[in-house]
Amino acid sequence: MEEQLIIHGISRPAYCEAIGLSKCFEAYAKTVGVDDIESVGFNANSGWVYIALECGVSIGSLLGRQVEFIAYNTNSGHHEKQIHLRAIISQRERRFELQ
Repeated sequence: MEEQLIIHGISRPAYCEAIGLSKCFEAYAKTVGVDDIESVGFNANSGWVYIALECGVSIGSLLGRQVEFIAYNTNSGHHEKQIHLRAIISQRERRFELQ
């Protein structure tokens, strides 16, 4: 079976979206082995491009700026943004230990 990587929400990325996606893929490449890609896309409401990983963490960039690692906190219903993936992973591990 052939696998395809589809970019959701955008058919022709503008300059900022293309730069943002390249930064997201660079960050993903530097964290290979962390998790598989669930989806790649553009959120038209927020302007963020993202790579969503199967572990629940997303790699995102707004207007081609610095990449942030984003995790959804199911307890508070808020998104947590960190610059370093290890910080999010350690936070999630601490939460699971507390449960």
